[in-house]
Amino acid sequence: MDARDYFEQIVTPNYYDAKNNPNDLRSLWNALLTMNSVPESVELQQLNYSSVDRDSRIKRSSDIRATYPCLGDLQHCADAMKHVRKQTRDVTATSTNILPSDSSTWKIDINGNQCNLSALLDQAFETIRNFPELTHPSSR
Repeated sequence: MDARDYFEQIVTPNYYDAKNNPNDLRSLWNALLTMNSVPESVELQQLNYSSVDRDSRIKRSSDIRATYPCLGDLQHCADAMKHVRKQTRDVTATSTNILPSDSSTWKIDINGNQCNLSALLDQAFETIRNFPELTHPSSR
């Protein structure tokens, strides 16, 4: 599956599922977590799926996220959602305050800043949907 297939077959349906079910945390959760994998999918496609070392791959996907700050926020939120609390040298993010039945709590605290997950969903989707790798057929 190339980056475009992943985006069209997995990410986009999950995004619209979340948009069509705004009170369903599961839909939002699935959309955010699958969307968070797009930078890795794109970087592998940019590398023509060649074998490269882990550090090079991590750097390349980190560069993509650094170019688009909302994708960095997405990564922090997705990691906090998957692991309940994500701590690094620079960032602490937690999902412990999320209540499934109360959408006003669907926020991740990242070092004292509240990241609204519904708003992040839209911002990240609008950002990645314009990636050239996702709008043009792969040459794979």
